[in-house]
Amino acid sequence: MSDNFYFAFEDRYRGSRELIQSRLQVYLPFVRPLLDLDGGAWAVDLGCGRGEWLELLASLGFDATGIDLDPGMLAACRQLGLKAERGDALDFIAALPDASLGLVSAFHFVEHIPFPRLQDLVAHALRVLVPGGLLIMETPNPENILVATREFYLDPTHRRPIPPALLAFLAEHSGFARHKILRLQESKALSDPATALTLHNVFEGTSPDYAVVAQKAAPAMATAPMDPPFAAEYGLDLDTLTRRYQSQLAERIQQAQTQAGQALAQAGQALTRGTDLETALRHGQAQLAELVREAEAQAAQALARARQAETQAAQTLARAQQTEAQAEQALARARQAEAQAAQAEDLARQAAIQAKYAKLASTELSSRLQASHARRPLAQALRLARQIVKGDFSAAWHTSVKTKQTLRPLLAASIHRLLSTPALGHPLSTLLKTCFPWLHRRLRRVALNTGVVVVDGQGKLHVATPGAPDPGLDESALLPTLTPEARRIYLALKAKTDNNP
Repeated sequence: MSDNFYFAFEDRYRGSRELIQSRLQVYLPFVRPLLDLDGGAWAVDLGCGRGEWLELLASLGFDATGIDLDPGMLAACRQLGLKAERGDALDFIAALPDASLGLVSAFHFVEHIPFPRLQDLVAHALRVLVPGGLLIMETPNPENILVATREFYLDPTHRRPIPPALLAFLAEHSGFARHKILRLQESKALSDPATALTLHNVFEGTSPDYAVVAQKAAPAMATAPMDPPFAAEYGLDLDTLTRRYQSQLAERIQQAQTQAGQALAQAGQALTRGTDLETALRHGQAQLAELVREAEAQAAQALARARQAETQAAQTLARAQQTEAQAEQALARARQAEAQAAQAEDLARQAAIQAKYAKLASTELSSRLQASHARRPLAQALRLARQIVKGDFSAAWHTSVKTKQTLRPLLAASIHRLLSTPALGHPLSTLLKTCFPWLHRRLRRVALNTGVVVVDGQGKLHVATPGAPDPGLDESALLPTLTPEARRIYLALKAKTDNNP
């Protein structure tokens, strides 16, 4: 490996100098009490790298020496005025006298050497430390799945990951009085038990690094200042993170099951409401069908009454003709004898009254004549009326103008008769307005346009009073359909009634 490769690699992936020194602050509660031990200020950092730990130790008052094989790393230490030597770390510590150091440290070093040499390193560290002295070994944490499967092998000089339990057991087995596992550099957010975890958090959330801090046996007075840091808990292990994730997952599953049960209950309620609604709808349809049948029966009765009125109109027309002859005779006698003027005036008033009835009768007759002249449109109009009553409005758009002209008077007369009978007209109007609003608006417009109903000063609708003009009469459409004799009679009656209002 070239001289500058590993230095460049560490510079890229280990992090900035400031970041590394901030991470090293966790060890200060362990190492500060060493300055009060006899010989505790002497320290050796195996695999010192760029010297971040050496610089921190020097700032605390330690006399620290770094050992490394990489020339680039050593040059970085010497530029900062730090004591650093090139050499093999095991050979260096093996040559040191017993009880000569207060601290032996190895940051991200033990994963680079075979396990037998690691055993030798721990044994020599125990030998060269003063009573109460510390051994610190920091290394990547294989409990972190991402570290164990990818990040560890990014460094080409790594041999194999070392589980925390193995490194701790090695210190214990080698004779150290106590040890502590420090899991390091985990996410602060994941350390909060309230943080919701994902499967990704389980894979990479465990502390990515860990350290074993081991202390050589010493009197209680020498080790007591280090009791608090040894008693504290550090970082996140995989078991803790997994149990939290499983607990949260079980809680989320329970919530989902509860929500699913609620949704199922709501669905059952909705189904019950749907069944009730369907029953009510069927009942309403049955009532509507009954109302439609009643309306059809009433419409048939209205048609029969209309035909009867047509017959009566013919009889009235004959009487109107007789009345017209009598009125002409009375007028002639009035011109001949001024003395009989009063009697003539009485006769004229009677003739005027009879003429008004004759006009009404002639209107009925004209409707009859027009219906007789256009029997086919009337039949179509009747069929159309029956379709509309049954709820089929599609044919209304395709009817001929002549058929609509025939239907309009019939509708007007029927509407007038229905509205004149409140016991029948009011329920039918309410039914049409509720179930067939479009038909209700059209029939209302026909009633207004033909004079069946009128609007008073307050905007309310009223049925036209008796004696109002026939809503079905359309003089421009009627005259062309009459015979010459019927046209003459109609115009004469119209002139009489117009001159005698």
